[in-house]
Amino acid sequence: QRVFTYTESFEGCHPLLLIENTTDYSHLSYVHSFSVTDGQTEVEIDDDADIARYIYNTQFGSKRLIVENQFWAPWSTALRFYLDDLHLFSLLFSWVPRSKTHTDLVVRVSRTHAHWTGRLGDAVLRIANTLPLIEDRDIVSSIPDHRTWKDDTLCYEDRFLRRYRETMERDYPQIVNHYFS
Repeated sequence: QRVFTYTESFEGCHPLLLIENTTDYSHLSYVHSFSVTDGQTEVEIDDDADIARYIYNTQFGSKRLIVENQFWAPWSTALRFYLDDLHLFSLLFSWVPRSKTHTDLVVRVSRTHAHWTGRLGDAVLRIANTLPLIEDRDIVSSIPDHRTWKDDTLCYEDRFLRRYRETMERDYPQIVNHYFS
């Protein structure tokens, strides 16, 4: 397994909104302009654990992109990417709050696929991960400061996001109050 780590800085963004951004099942299709996804997302939620699977049709024939999403409250989430049954890579995001409007992100990337080994694979994955983080930063920093979690109407497919919010409100109410007061 090949593992490498790097950091990114998000000014104008607090960590709860950034983590919430990663739990959105429509994230790839609607946020990232370079996405290879196509059509409606299928959402599977593991009700016994904090794991969701987002299954996308791709523009590569009958291939399916599966993104397994898992959050570890309060400051960490993991994304695992599969093309059909082939594990491509995994991202572990650790959010480091610097202030109410500044967050650093530590990204741990791991993969086992032979085509992604070595420093060239590191460089390609870092570029591939940095571009969507720039789009994420722009979107999250555009959210008004006065917004709260209660402002959103969540649909059935958003139940993973709802679970994240309920976990934070139940287990970490001081953190929620700090960022949404």
